[in-house]
Amino acid sequence: MVRVLALSLDLPEDYFDAMYHYMGGTLMFNYYPPSGTVPMKDTQWNFSPHTDYGVLTLLLQDDLGGLEARNANGDWIPVPPIPGAFVVNIGDTLQMWTNDLYVSTLHRVTNVHPGKARLSQALFTYPHGQTMIECLPTCHSESNPPKYAPILCEDYNRSLVEQSARTGRPGLSKNTAARFKA
Repeated sequence: MVRVLALSLDLPEDYFDAMYHYMGGTLMFNYYPPSGTVPMKDTQWNFSPHTDYGVLTLLLQDDLGGLEARNANGDWIPVPPIPGAFVVNIGDTLQMWTNDLYVSTLHRVTNVHPGKARLSQALFTYPHGQTMIECLPTCHSESNPPKYAPILCEDYNRSLVEQSARTGRPGLSKNTAARFKA
């Protein structure tokens, strides 16, 4: 998939190969317990709004639904499950690499089915931890300078994981947090 991304960014097809020779990844199995008899409020979720840290996330949902993504107009829209299909989310690392050409997917999850547990599997992918995340050469110009300071992939991920451990909520970058105010 990163080879397709490279071509979409006018880069050589193998541009990301060295960064992915020892690819990072985390496979997560998500369990959302059955919802209670009292409906959840609009400000309650099983997994609060967040973006993923890496480059791409491959998500396999069960057939219950409940995943929503925020579109460019700021509206929350359902991401209905399609049997045998994966949802592909863009993560923060790809957003930083592309200088906001590709924007990380702001999403949330609510299990709205009383008596049924919701299950999903997510594979979070990112380049080798020692990869410097900085604006790609085809994603900036004199009129569009880089928006993000360079950072090592492992440092970026670690800062958000530590934030999550401290707060008990998904770690959010400053950029993602600002999107809630918009």
